[in-house]
Amino acid sequence: MSDIISVIMPVYNGAEHLDFSIRSILSQTYPHWELLIVDDGSTDSTPDIIANWAEKDSRIRFFQQKNAGVSSARNLALAHCRGQYVTMLDADDALIPEAMELLIREIQQDDNIDLVTCGYSEITPSISQVVHRGGLLMGRKENGRMPCDDGFLAEYAHCSIWGKLLKTELIRQRTLQFKPGMKVGEDHLFFLQYLQHCRQAVVLQQELYHYMHWSDSAISKYEKGEHSLDTYINSVLLFCSVSQTANQKWAPALLSHFFRVSKWVRKIILSHRPGDWPRVRQAIYKALPSLLYRAGLIGSLRMVRRWYLR
Repeated sequence: MSDIISVIMPVYNGAEHLDFSIRSILSQTYPHWELLIVDDGSTDSTPDIIANWAEKDSRIRFFQQKNAGVSSARNLALAHCRGQYVTMLDADDALIPEAMELLIREIQQDDNIDLVTCGYSEITPSISQVVHRGGLLMGRKENGRMPCDDGFLAEYAHCSIWGKLLKTELIRQRTLQFKPGMKVGEDHLFFLQYLQHCRQAVVLQQELYHYMHWSDSAISKYEKGEHSLDTYINSVLLFCSVSQTANQKWAPALLSHFFRVSKWVRKIILSHRPGDWPRVRQAIYKALPSLLYRAGLIGSLRMVRRWYLR
């Protein structure tokens, strides 16, 4: 492997915005990259668009699979990437031109740096709205290098897998993969697993990633309550999947994520399908003891149950 950055882009029926995302990679000031686009069984013109770009630039690599979900698509790309570093880009989002150059400059400062995470902007083209999010959640403005041994970054980092530069070697050494079958939260889970093996990270407040709110995006459908109830239940419970044994060091971060996602899911269900909330609440309530135990959070069971029954 070399100093190539492998950009992984899964796509399913993404023809409308795919050119927009690919052009953001072609405009990068850092030239040593490969773009691995995995078509997850699209039925629109997505394959033709990818093939056309791949013919124009040899750095674009085109993979196809039968529809198996975003996790499977990302795992396929991880198995074939040639770069020393990996970053993820959704097929309707974009990187600013200097993004890769700034990310790789930080991670190459020291071999102990296993992660660089950057800020992002949320852009809604239909109403010309731009929301500046920075590099950490809940108003945190820390910038620069920090250790990954106290759970701080796990608690405050945005856990989507995009907007980050990872090391391919670490992913392969730890045999990390995205969980097949997960429709929502698979990136959240993968990032928390990766983070537990990191030594140091660099946080950049610069907004290098543009997170686009298109009306047809997967997250828009999620926020409208259009997914199955199991999808919403699993979104809440996945935070406990990052540890199969008690892990007190990470307990505060995992509990923080649990409450954050729970609040989000409850708001969605009560807003769009309130009649289903009792079923969602009961399913999560029943699973809490074993899940909290596996994550080292069993001491918080009474508090979590009391919060959930409000």
